[in-house]
Amino acid sequence: MTPTNTVTVYSQITGRVIGVYYREGQIVRKGQSLVDIDPVPYEATLKQAEGALEHDQGVLAEAKIDLARYQAAFARNAIARQQLEDQEQIVVQDAGTVKADEGTVAYDKVELSYCHIASPINGKVGLRLVDPGNVVFSGSSSTLVVITQLQPITGGLQMCRRTTCHRCRCS
Repeated sequence: MTPTNTVTVYSQITGRVIGVYYREGQIVRKGQSLVDIDPVPYEATLKQAEGALEHDQGVLAEAKIDLARYQAAFARNAIARQQLEDQEQIVVQDAGTVKADEGTVAYDKVELSYCHIASPINGKVGLRLVDPGNVVFSGSSSTLVVITQLQPITGGLQMCRRTTCHRCRCS
């Protein structure tokens, strides 16, 4: 008999294991909690990124207000075209900064989600390879857990298409 899936679970982040929620040989369900890694450093990084995003959104809003003033002043011939064009580019630059900040926040949210490891399939877990207090590393070959799917299983006797034969592999 051969399982259809065997999943080897690795950590996608570096951190200290704070919880292991399975026993050796336990049957687990898809989505069931297996391991938690300390989220505190990742929460702090996310908070920093969110702060930078809020700051830069404020800078962009201010640049847009200034642009509206410059457009009105230019319409009255109160400023040179160069000043208006410079302000337009400041708005473009600030919008780019906000977009980069949004990407950083999204990335940090993904990293934070990697602190909670759940079973990707239904199956039976193997040996317990980590304990609370262990440090796991992103990109290392250290396995956290191996899960073997038990249903369905391939192999064994195959029935042929003839209703009287049950032992051959003639299908």
